[in-house]
Amino acid sequence: MRYSRRSMPIHRSCFDVDPTTSARCWPLRRWRAAGFVCFLALFGLFLQPASAVIIDGSTDLAAITSAQGNGLVDGYDNPQDAIPSSFNVNYLSVGDGPPASSVDRMFSDAGYATVAGQLFLTFVYDAQETNPARPVTIDFVRILVGPAFMTVAWETSETIVLNSNPVDQTLTPLGNGADMALYVPLTAFDGLGLTGSSLFRFETQQSNADNGNDEWIFTDFGVLRDGCDGTVPENCSPLPMFGPDETVSSSPEVVPEPGTVLLLAGGLLAIAALRRR
Repeated sequence: MRYSRRSMPIHRSCFDVDPTTSARCWPLRRWRAAGFVCFLALFGLFLQPASAVIIDGSTDLAAITSAQGNGLVDGYDNPQDAIPSSFNVNYLSVGDGPPASSVDRMFSDAGYATVAGQLFLTFVYDAQETNPARPVTIDFVRILVGPAFMTVAWETSETIVLNSNPVDQTLTPLGNGADMALYVPLTAFDGLGLTGSSLFRFETQQSNADNGNDEWIFTDFGVLRDGCDGTVPENCSPLPMFGPDETVSSSPEVVPEPGTVLLLAGGLLAIAALRRR
């Protein structure tokens, strides 16, 4: 009986070294070769280094990728330096990892900013640099929510390399000034049933530091946003924050100012008085 290559059975001796069975072993060898090629391709993917976002003093709102929605990174230059008195909360010190460092905070602790009409949570990073600064590599930043913080609401897909350019650094040695702002899109938290009193876990790891523990802080100073370019930080209004019972959303509820409420109430009373006449 003759067999075509398509219908040819695989002989058990294909698993032995026997040149007489080479024709009958052809289908098995083909699949072995294909499997080996796939293995090499997957192995190569694991070996490829993660892409990086390069940040220095001239970086203005560079995009950083995330599966949950791209964020923004801004490198501070001198006019945007965050002075010590502007630090609302110095909430996390980070050394070289692993392991990762994390802290649990309420959403009402973190301010949010509007950039090009989109809302972002803002987190500010202060490297404890020498002069000149050495590069800092932040491997990842992720925000976890929900019971036992099992839900990854947002996570960077790229590393952040800060101050790799010795000519244009975010340098504030001994000045306790901030170096970088990270903007996390609030769309990542839509539909998760979170309020201002809900806790989130801010988790990060860096594989290269400058001069000891670096810090993540909450501050209004130097945060670029619509209507504020950061060049005169004290003239920018404070960042809004979620109230304890307010829903964490990319379209937060607008709470009218007391003066607006009084004007509205006065207008309604005037209309009522006119109708009585």
